[in-house]
Amino acid sequence: MSTAAAASTGQIATLSAVEIAQRRTDAEKLAAAGDLPAAEAVYRAILVADLKNIYALMGLGNLARLANDHAIAETRYVEAAAIHPRSTWPLFTLINLHSAQRQWEQGEDIAARAFALNATDFHTAMAIGRLRRDRGDQSAALAAFEIAVKSDPKHTGACAEVGRTLMALDRLDEAERTFTEGLQVAAPDQCLILYRSLASVMRKKSDLPAIVIWLRQAH
Repeated sequence: MSTAAAASTGQIATLSAVEIAQRRTDAEKLAAAGDLPAAEAVYRAILVADLKNIYALMGLGNLARLANDHAIAETRYVEAAAIHPRSTWPLFTLINLHSAQRQWEQGEDIAARAFALNATDFHTAMAIGRLRRDRGDQSAALAAFEIAVKSDPKHTGACAEVGRTLMALDRLDEAERTFTEGLQVAAPDQCLILYRSLASVMRKKSDLPAIVIWLRQAH
C-alpha cells in the first residue's frame, strides 16, 4: 500500500463523520487509479469506525465487480441491503449485477423488493428496464422506463430509453413524439442524444429530409 493510502487508514476509528467522508473520497480516487487493494483497505478501515457505512459497504462490492469477482460483489451488496433495508441503492445495484450475468429471474425478484420500498424509484426502474430489454421483453422494458420518466421527467437518458423501446416495438410515431417532448425539457448539453435518436426514427420512416434536419441539429 502507498504511504498516502496507509495514512488514509491510520487511526480512522476516531475520525469524525466529515473525516470519514474524506477517506471515502480517497478510496474512490484509489479505485479510479486502479489501486484496488489500497481502496479496499481504506473502505475496510472506514467500517472499523462506522460498521454500517453504506458507502464503504457498496464500495467493497464495486471493487469486487471491477475485479470481475461477481460472487463477492453480490455478497457485499446483499450485506449492504440487509444492513440498510430501507435503501434501494443495494437493490438496484444487484439488479444491474444480475442483468450483466443474464440472471433474469433473480433481477426481477430483487426489483419486486425494491418497488415494494418505493414504487416509483428512478434507479430501480432504469435497472429493471434494461434487464428486460436485454432479455428481449420490450413491452415490459417500456413499462419500467415509463416509470423512470414519470419519476424524473427531465432525465434525458430515461426519455431516450422510452423512445428507443418504442422504436424496437415499431411504434415510430410515439417514439418521435417522445424524443420531441424530451427536447422541450432537456438541458442544452443533453440534446445531442435526442437529435440523433430523432434521426434514427426518421431513418426507419425513410424520411430523408427529416433525417438531414436532425443530423444537422446534432452537429
